Amino acid sequence: MPLSFESLAEGAELPNQQRTPSTEQVLAFCDATGTRGPQFLDPEFAKEKMGLPGPIIPGNMKQGFLDQYLRRHFGAHAITRLQLNHRRPDLHNVEMTIGGEVTKLREEDGKRYADLELHIDNPQGDRSVRGAATIAFD
Repeated sequence: MPLSFESLAEGAELPNQQRTPSTEQVLAFCDATGTRGPQFLDPEFAKEKMGLPGPIIPGNMKQGFLDQYLRRHFGAHAITRLQLNHRRPDLHNVEMTIGGEVTKLREEDGKRYADLELHIDNPQGDRSVRGAATIAFD
């Protein structure tokens, strides 16, 4: 059941969600979006040319995860703002934790809004994505 405006409190943590994007999912995403860069699919290129431990997950795929997360927890309410800052790469087949916090509840012009901080953390607890969103309630 989607979270309602009345069920939220400033400073409250949103539920965490774990995702483990597989190489097959990344390949399908890259094919669907035309983002077939070697840093996303070629282990040798990622390691030797970019100094990464392996192929990474595209930033727009992680944005999609956060969009799905918001829709899962807030239902059909409008996402009026979603801003992200990609801080470090995430790797295929490695669990990530998606979560957030309510930073402000407000009413403007008869509408109710929830401002949120969002994040994706890697297994070491490093924040790979920081973001902010605003949800509009009817």
